[in-house]
Amino acid sequence: MDSFLAVLPMALSSAESQLASAQHSGQWWPFYGIPIASWTEYRAVLAAKLSQADFEAASQAVMVLEEIRQKMPETPNFEEQTTKFGFVRVDPQKIMSMREEAANAYNALAGLAGHDLEGDLIERPGDGD
Repeated sequence: MDSFLAVLPMALSSAESQLASAQHSGQWWPFYGIPIASWTEYRAVLAAKLSQADFEAASQAVMVLEEIRQKMPETPNFEEQTTKFGFVRVDPQKIMSMREEAANAYNALAGLAGHDLEGDLIERPGDGD
């Protein structure tokens, strides 16, 4: 369990980093998507350790990140676009809320994992440009 507590915030941070890249470039690459497979196994334990608000923040972010990871390849023309161009165009404005959810989840789990808290957004190069 302790190793999962250390790994989950890192997975959320990595996923948020991919979202930041997609937001800044307007491109979603086919290799994007960090699976957070252990969430299902440990969510009951985390529910007992986290406040309700923190657990809901983490749950929401994991669900959204998993959904985008699974469904992005199902988007119209994904195969054609990735073959030709290597990426799918995304609306940068729609990515911001997902980044905020990932940052909230990271912060919800940071205390348990011994990580420092981030702000409302995990600052990435290109933010504020």
